[in-house]
Amino acid sequence: MIMIQIVIVINKNKIFINNMKEYFKKIMNNISHIADILAIPFFALAVIYFYNIENKSNLEYILLFWSVCGLVLDILFTHQFLYRKKM
Repeated sequence: MIMIQIVIVINKNKIFINNMKEYFKKIMNNISHIADILAIPFFALAVIYFYNIENKSNLEYILLFWSVCGLVLDILFTHQFLYRKKM
């Protein structure tokens, strides 16, 4: 009786560990997409900040350009990630 319980506990632990491995594997595969989603509001804030500066220097124009590019690309990547076909 005790031997059967030990085998059941070991099997449940193996299933739990395999599920956790799959979960972390899924997270690691999607970490760049999650970072893109989190970056969108910060790129938006950077665009607003650099747009509202009066008498911009050349560096500020470059930073504004890269902020707009980052915002647009992150939105496109997020849209592609969220609405791609699941196979």
